[in-house]
Amino acid sequence: MNCCVLITSYRNQLYDDIKDQIRNSWALNLKQQGIDYYFYEGGWDVNAIEGDVIKTNCSEEDKFSFKKFILANTILKDQKLEYISIYKTILSTYIDVPNFIKFIEYNRINELSYVGTYYRIYLLTGLLLKFELLKKFASKFNTGEKIQYHHGSGVFIGITLIDQMINTYLPIEQSFLKDDVFIGLLLQHAKKQNEQYLRMNISADGSHKLLKNQFQFQVEKNFLFQYLFKNLPIKEHAKMIQSLHNNETRLEICTRENNN
Repeated sequence: MNCCVLITSYRNQLYDDIKDQIRNSWALNLKQQGIDYYFYEGGWDVNAIEGDVIKTNCSEEDKFSFKKFILANTILKDQKLEYISIYKTILSTYIDVPNFIKFIEYNRINELSYVGTYYRIYLLTGLLLKFELLKKFASKFNTGEKIQYHHGSGVFIGITLIDQMINTYLPIEQSFLKDDVFIGLLLQHAKKQNEQYLRMNISADGSHKLLKNQFQFQVEKNFLFQYLFKNLPIKEHAKMIQSLHNNETRLEICTRENNN
């Protein structure tokens, strides 16, 4: 399958256990199905691929997150590793690979795909969120132009759209928007397959749980494939990935017996 999974990562030992658990679970399943994946990181003094890590010489500061994503894709192209589409996701997630493949095939993910979970934000609000001192005032500026984008925790982006962004990126050193918002801004007038998909947010309080028949419907009919960790301490992420990799434990984590 000509899709590559890019996982936003960091050169920080705090995340090593999470990366190892991903390697031993859903990333291993990807490899077994012939799907490439890479963690992409900043803070290195090279732009290169080593093993399953794309190293970039981009700063890890949040304002350079878009540049880091563009550099990662440029490195792939330089290595002649070209794909029809990229799936951009984060460390705090579990991917059900069989359903991931079914979703791609059923929805015909292609070179013009921009598929994820819809969000909207006012441009001025998005700009203020990048500044620590101004964040608390951001909601007071909900006016003006609105940007529709797909959240960067899970989004398919076709290679034609990525090439357009690579060609646009050259003068851009830093973005005062989050990378996923900036991608939405750059692609707002592009010809694209613009759809959304279902995902499950795993919460520490268990509020995400569905009745078993509801959950099974989402898995079997909507090809639910992504499980994100929300309000879960980072030290528990590796353990959660391990737990979700077991089908029976996943069912237990995601479902409840009744309406109470």
